[in-house]
Amino acid sequence: MKLYGSTTSPFVRRLRLLLVQSDYQFVPFNIFGNDRDTIKKTNPTLKVPIFEDVIDGRTQQIFDSGNVFRYLYQKFEIQPLSVKEQNDLSVIDACCDSLVNMMILTRSGVEVNKDKLYFNIQRERQLSSFEYLEDQIAQGSFQIGATQVLRYWQR
Repeated sequence: MKLYGSTTSPFVRRLRLLLVQSDYQFVPFNIFGNDRDTIKKTNPTLKVPIFEDVIDGRTQQIFDSGNVFRYLYQKFEIQPLSVKEQNDLSVIDACCDSLVNMMILTRSGVEVNKDKLYFNIQRERQLSSFEYLEDQIAQGSFQIGATQVLRYWQR
């Protein structure tokens, strides 16, 4: 198994956490620099992560972190996420996607602090996501005990 991705991508980081106890190779990509041509040849969406595994005797690539997660959950026979957990993950993904878009715009020299519809929607999405997640934390949705964490890392 190989995971291609940026070390700063929240979507790649999440997969690396899932794969921490697995035998896989991480291939770092600088998607804004020298590796741009490689990713153009590899993934038509021009995004990371890209996951590679042998499926039915053939090396195949899987695009998008959500698709990789579904594949790994099946491969490792991990209990699927509940509807609530899927919704929570959708909120996290939307917020991360919004933050990544704003970062790319900022690196492109665009002034993202202006009062423009696109920027306002992104800021509103981020704020709404953070408020939702803070509320979920306050309700205990994401709390796990130290024993559970140790069991996870010792698997």
